[in-house]
Amino acid sequence: MHPFYEQKENHLEIFQIKSGHFPPHFHNLLECVYVEEGTLAIGIGQELYHMNENDFAIVSPELIHHYQAFDKKPGKVIYLLASPTLCGSFTQTLRRLCPQCPVINADKLHPDIPYVLHRLLEEPEPVLLSVRFF
Repeated sequence: MHPFYEQKENHLEIFQIKSGHFPPHFHNLLECVYVEEGTLAIGIGQELYHMNENDFAIVSPELIHHYQAFDKKPGKVIYLLASPTLCGSFTQTLRRLCPQCPVINADKLHPDIPYVLHRLLEEPEPVLLSVRFF
């Protein structure tokens, strides 16, 4: 299967969905993934990483990635997509480098990460930020 380019208009987007398969794709956004319930497999390039409940992953912009869910009962996953331009002086580093291992296991994840993700999800209006640069 050939990867497809996913065009995103928003510079910041967060949503929670049931875990499932998603085909190989890439985009210009940083993608953060938090497994709230169940498990998820994330493929980045040629590597496949297994994620358990409360694990967190970071997918750098422009990397081909996909998702697979093997549990009989679908879990819940939070996805946060953010434009690297929101990171100020760190933008070029984000575009140039990627983590050696993109998954942070639950026992090493700072408690502020799930807290912030849940707070963003609780906003009365969906978090969709569209920024214009002049």
